[in-house]
Amino acid sequence: MAAQAGGFDSRASHGVGATTLSVGGSGLDITAATVGHTDGNRVTYCDYSGRITATTASGGSYLSNFGAVAGCRTLPVYSVSKQFSGLRGKAGTFVKGYTTHDGAMAPGTPPQVQIRA
Repeated sequence: MAAQAGGFDSRASHGVGATTLSVGGSGLDITAATVGHTDGNRVTYCDYSGRITATTASGGSYLSNFGAVAGCRTLPVYSVSKQFSGLRGKAGTFVKGYTTHDGAMAPGTPPQVQIRA
């Protein structure tokens, strides 16, 4: 079976809120990530951004903060994306997604996508 880096996960964060992670890739190569968040009944988010963490093929730790949007926006959901080049994950480990808004990390268990061999 071929390795697969891509996938999607959504986890409840608080109340009716949720944080989502979508990972694109081929083989063990991670080529893109999108993280998103909604508080359910909230529509204004200030200073939001995304982050992923992963274990590289060599066993090292990888962290990327991306998509910072300054100021406040009225949105039902916010999401940020990043393209990657040369990021190779370790089979059996997870890419985890995080979001931040209004000065704090979104609560709850972060969504994760397993890198499968």
